[in-house]
Amino acid sequence: MDLSGSYVIFTDATVDLPAEDYQKYGIQVIPMAYRLSGQDALYEGGWPDERIHAFYDRLRGGETASTSQITPGTYEECFTPWLQKGQDVLYVCFSSGLSGTFQSSGIAASLLTERFPGRKVLVTDSLGATFGEGLAVLQAARNREAGMPIEDNARWIEQNVLKNAHWFTVEDLMFLKRGGRISAATAIIGTTLQIKPMMHMDDQGHLIPVDKAQGRRTSLKAIAKKMQETGVDLREQTVYIGHGDARADAELLAGMIRKTIPVKAIHIGMINPIIGAHSGPGTIALFFVGTHR
Repeated sequence: MDLSGSYVIFTDATVDLPAEDYQKYGIQVIPMAYRLSGQDALYEGGWPDERIHAFYDRLRGGETASTSQITPGTYEECFTPWLQKGQDVLYVCFSSGLSGTFQSSGIAASLLTERFPGRKVLVTDSLGATFGEGLAVLQAARNREAGMPIEDNARWIEQNVLKNAHWFTVEDLMFLKRGGRISAATAIIGTTLQIKPMMHMDDQGHLIPVDKAQGRRTSLKAIAKKMQETGVDLREQTVYIGHGDARADAELLAGMIRKTIPVKAIHIGMINPIIGAHSGPGTIALFFVGTHR
């Protein structure tokens, strides 16, 4: 894509989107570090499903994973070549409610605008993750394609991210327990009783429990119902189902939606390892534009 006379859009490796969207809009992805069973690694985005499946298989086997936020130095390394070419940068960032990456990017933006007078480095908080963050990135890319100036685009994203709804249910409560989302007692009791929490991303970008359902199918019906209640212009929307190596359950949710809710299209894809390290195998998430989160 020819970006001359325009600005480049960056996001980070916590975002999930179809590969063709990255290519179509020239979206740049900043890699993120993670550690799996004591070994450091880097997720650059764009892994094939087989490689992500192998990551989740290791988690199922009892290995543990952790992640690290992006440093200001990494942002400088990624943004500088574009600024040197005379491009401005619009960065749509992983939720500030889940990571310190937003603060790190702000530090880098301040340093770079001093080094490159006249160039702009604007950071917007998606208050989201995975395909929910991807919705904000796509909206920014389409705005740019329509000719929207960078400042207006950043402002538009900030004013509209709270319409990008994220609804999750998880298979293994112990991953949420390790991340401090629920207590050990709740995890043990819930696992015993097959309780599946419904969670969503709130207006501050935190992942919070909202309700609970007994059994997988019931939890999937519940998140589909949330979209039916709050989704806007669904006949014109592509909605996204992300899964933690649980394709059959993702297809089950898609089937429920097709039977009851008219949507333009449904895209099903894997949740990346950076998010999956915390949500665990078996996570199912539904993302759409709604009246509110």
